[in-house]
Order: sequence, then C-alpha cells, then structure tokens
Amino acid sequence: MPPTAFFHSTCDVYRPFGDTTPTETDVPCRLNPDFAGGQQAGAIAWTHTLDLAADADVRDGRTGGEGGATISYADGD
Repeated sequence: MPPTAFFHSTCDVYRPFGDTTPTETDVPCRLNPDFAGGQQAGAIAWTHTLDLAADADVRDGRTGGEGGATISYADGD
C-alpha cells in the first residue's frame, strides 16, 4: 500500500452504479487529470483517472460478449 500522502482525497463507492446509498464511504483516493490520454481513446473518452489502494473493493461491471463494444455503466461501481 502506498504512503497515505499519495491519496489526497476520499470518495464513496456505489454498488450498483447510480444507487442512492454508498456501499463504502471515505475510500482514500487521488484524482488525476488525463485530458490528452482520454482524447486518444477512440469511442470511449475520459478526462480523469482515479487512483485507489490495491485492496479497495471496486468492481468492474462491464457486461457483454467477447469482442463486444457496448458497455453498460449501470453494472459496475
């Protein structure tokens, strides 16, 4: 686990995404701007990444078959 100083803020985890009550609160995190990288991602673009500790319980909810390009954001955290 990185030093505490690595994480500059906290966030809440909602499962499933969009739920009104957080599953976990005050999870240490660091928000990083990535405007250049996000613009080069093709169909999916982002402006920031979020760093969390390796033991943070955050789940990827991508659904779909192999080779599919459709992502349902409501399935993950």
